[in-house]
Amino acid sequence: MSIFASLEKLSLSSSIKKMNQQINNDITKMQNQCLDNQNCSHNELSQFKWKLVKFRSF
Repeated sequence: MSIFASLEKLSLSSSIKKMNQQINNDITKMQNQCLDNQNCSHNELSQFKWKLVKFRSF
């Protein structure tokens, strides 16, 4: 593996970590909003999480 390929892989890994962190932050924010105003259904949150699981496994 060339040094450029290694650097590219490292950069991609870093981007994925940042994306995952952002996703986790969004989930937390969404859960807090749901707790604040009970208008948000639990089902809505579950669907959102399921989409993220499918995205992450991609």
